[in-house]
Amino acid sequence: MSIADHTPREITLTQGKVTIICEHDYDWVIEHKWYAVKSTHTYYAAARFGKKIISLHRFINETPDHLVTDHKDGDGLNNICTNLASVRQIDNTHNRAISKNNTLGYPGIRSSGSKWRAIIHVRGKNIDLGTFGTKEQAVVARKRAEHLYGFNTRLAGHSQVHLDSPGTSQGYPGPVR
Repeated sequence: MSIADHTPREITLTQGKVTIICEHDYDWVIEHKWYAVKSTHTYYAAARFGKKIISLHRFINETPDHLVTDHKDGDGLNNICTNLASVRQIDNTHNRAISKNNTLGYPGIRSSGSKWRAIIHVRGKNIDLGTFGTKEQAVVARKRAEHLYGFNTRLAGHSQVHLDSPGTSQGYPGPVR
């Protein structure tokens, strides 16, 4: 597939929304009437196929029934083929945007008096990563755990704290006891 095949093409949807797809998908996608569907965090494009409703991202990605389609950038209207991946539901859950109720700017970090606690939810269980002297140390511990468990968390400011932050021992300060 050449670079030209990935040229973005727009498709106008209902509700004033537009989705983008790759040039090579355009001819067979426009054979159907696509409309905008609002979900909790984003919009998606969908169409009726008889009595069945199909999401554009599943249609383009040809996602098997036992998997879901992840939009790598979190934008449900960006249906460029390089932005789509077939993943397990649990992996897609790890890749969701930070909750609007999160006031600390990072998931799994809680204030605990003058200290900071880090936790991660893996395979239905909360894992306590420890208590830390600073929020930054707790975030480093959380990021290491995300890496260890294969998370691909999409967050605002996610790249501001690095695993090898200055002032930490090999990027992981260890919990405060």
